[in-house]
Amino acid sequence: MQAPAQLRPRKLLQSWKEIAAYLGVTVRTVQRWEKEGSLPIHRQGTGRRSRVVAYSDEMDSWLRPEKKPVAEPTKSLPVLVWYALIAVVILGAALGTWLWFHSEVELKRAVVEDNTLKVFDEQDRLVWQHAFPPLNMQFYSQPSDTTLVTDLDGDAKKEVLFNLVPTYGSAAPGRLLCYETDGRLRWQFTYGRQRLISGRDIDRAYVGMFFRIVQAGSRRFVLTCANHHLWFPSQVALLDPSSGKPVDEYWHPGGFFRLVLQDLDGDRVDEILLAGLNNPGQGVGHAGLAVLKIPFSSVAAKPGAEKSPFFELTKGKEWAYLLFPRLDVSTIEGKLPLITEMSVTGDRRILVRVTTEEIHSFYYLDFKLRLLEARFTDNLVALHDRLTSLGLLDHRMTEKEIASFRRIEVFPTAPDGNSAEVVARLKGQ
Repeated sequence: MQAPAQLRPRKLLQSWKEIAAYLGVTVRTVQRWEKEGSLPIHRQGTGRRSRVVAYSDEMDSWLRPEKKPVAEPTKSLPVLVWYALIAVVILGAALGTWLWFHSEVELKRAVVEDNTLKVFDEQDRLVWQHAFPPLNMQFYSQPSDTTLVTDLDGDAKKEVLFNLVPTYGSAAPGRLLCYETDGRLRWQFTYGRQRLISGRDIDRAYVGMFFRIVQAGSRRFVLTCANHHLWFPSQVALLDPSSGKPVDEYWHPGGFFRLVLQDLDGDRVDEILLAGLNNPGQGVGHAGLAVLKIPFSSVAAKPGAEKSPFFELTKGKEWAYLLFPRLDVSTIEGKLPLITEMSVTGDRRILVRVTTEEIHSFYYLDFKLRLLEARFTDNLVALHDRLTSLGLLDHRMTEKEIASFRRIEVFPTAPDGNSAEVVARLKGQ
């Protein structure tokens, strides 16, 4: 039995247009079917004047079910559709970026490179960055307190603390900046302020030396310490971690260069040990150690503290204050007796190293700040006697003088480290 298409009468189709109309497609499609699908097209004549014809029954046979015609070419999308697709892609990328930055990004570390603070996540991907005016990059190239990534307020999200140190001689003061996880500035604290101290007008150019997170019971603070960039004093401040506003502060007549946190009295709250130089003016001063409670104002001023010429500055807030002996080498050669090391040893002693050029003095204290032991490098006597032979000192080193170096003096508050009274007291006179 023949297929229904074969029962229809044969019809002559005499142009591309008629063939296309019969098949229900475009002329271009018919021409492509002839070329690619062997559509039965006949030509009458040759050359450009030839005429195409086709027979309907042959068209029907070519289109029989087992024969699959070549598909229509994909039509190009309208311009508006392309614009719509591009907009969707851009919107999707923006939404993805927003979701990535607003998801629970876990900040891991922060570094300072080329005057730019860069913050990275746990996969070491750059999360955000901020560029600043010229910074003191020498400060950031050394092991120092520059950045800290931590959860300041206990909300399970990490903030970034950044110690901004401007270039030396810059009119801009140093600052501590606190950034949210997403890089927004939460607060900033400007170190120091202009003060008139003992008749000297000290400007507000301070440099942040340390910052730590400290705890006293349920209260958490940001501890900061900044030195005047050229003169004295030092400012130590406790800040509210949520707002950066100062809760308490302590001022010291000299600079601080070492910091240790240690519970000395067993109350489960760390004391703050700050070691540096008591040198509020002309002279080389003395190495000093200030110990503060948290908060500082929880300690009442000790009897006699008001006699210090710097009581107005310190307010007698020290829990303890110690000065260390000064070697004759320091006095004669004008070398500052700097505390270059302070640490707690494995046997629970406090080690303080005072350095004057080639000579190192090592003092070991217990947790009640009593002197346990004092040692000196072996060149102490030789350097002293060399100055004597040069006529710079009028005596050779004696055992009594060495014994005088094995003592420390406790004061109710920071005194004037250059006063004749303090010098005589430290020499046991």
